[in-house]
Amino acid sequence: MRPMNDITKITSKTKRLFTIDEKLIRANFNVVEESKINSILNEISQMTFETTRFGEIIPKNALYFEEGVYGFEGYKEWELVTNASEAIVWLQSLKDGSIAFPMVKADLVDSKAQDNEYYILTIPPNVKEMTANKRAPIVIDQNQGSQKLKNDSSVVNFPIYQELRSLYFK
Repeated sequence: MRPMNDITKITSKTKRLFTIDEKLIRANFNVVEESKINSILNEISQMTFETTRFGEIIPKNALYFEEGVYGFEGYKEWELVTNASEAIVWLQSLKDGSIAFPMVKADLVDSKAQDNEYYILTIPPNVKEMTANKRAPIVIDQNQGSQKLKNDSSVVNFPIYQELRSLYFK
């Protein structure tokens, strides 16, 4: 091992300080972002939204998607519409009342899935051909959502009808 000269010591110390400063900046930025998100969601919770699927709704489970959903990147505010007696939940856009995605909790049909993951469903006219997108799950963490693209062999059009049927119609 070579002895450290003064320049190496200074460079090493500067890198450590920069790393510490970078972490502090990121932490402060996250606090500001979280405060901004909470402010947006608080405003939303006091509004009503007209939707084509659910009529007029007042958000109770509003979510903020920093990057939107694939194909809908400009849509940041969503509502998670749930019904305890149904397997399917809905991700309803609060920007456009005609946009809503049916989803299913991923851990209902995938033992490897996390509790906070949902799969977006495609439901064609023949409901028996229903599929789930396991490649790009929706992940919900408190009041924030994101869509994560998995870099594995997860199936985009996973047939799900029989699994749901066996869970709910035994």
